[in-house]
Amino acid sequence: MSLVIQFQFHKALCDIAQPGVPLYKCDIDGNKTAGQKLADVLKLGASKPWPEQLEMLTGSKNMSAEPLVEYFDPLLKYLDEQIANETIGWENEGKSHF
Repeated sequence: MSLVIQFQFHKALCDIAQPGVPLYKCDIDGNKTAGQKLADVLKLGASKPWPEQLEMLTGSKNMSAEPLVEYFDPLLKYLDEQIANETIGWENEGKSHF
C-alpha cells in the first residue's frame, strides 16, 4: 500500500515541480513549492486521516496504481521490444511448450 501511495505522492509533486516532464525523469529535489506542499502534508502526522492527507497532496482520497504504471511504462515498452522476436517457452521434438 505504501508503494502505491509513494508513487501517487511523486506524481503530484512532479506535477508541481516539473509539469510535462515524464514521471520517470522528474526530479523534485530543490523545488521549494513541491517541498513545502509535502512538508505541509507530513507535518499533520496522525492529526488527520490518511485519505484526507492523500487528497490534500494528490486531489483524490483514493489510492491509485496509475502513477506506478506510468513511471514504469517506458521500461515495460523497452522490455516488450527486446523480446518481440523471442520464443517464449521451450521446444521439445519440434513442439513448443508454454
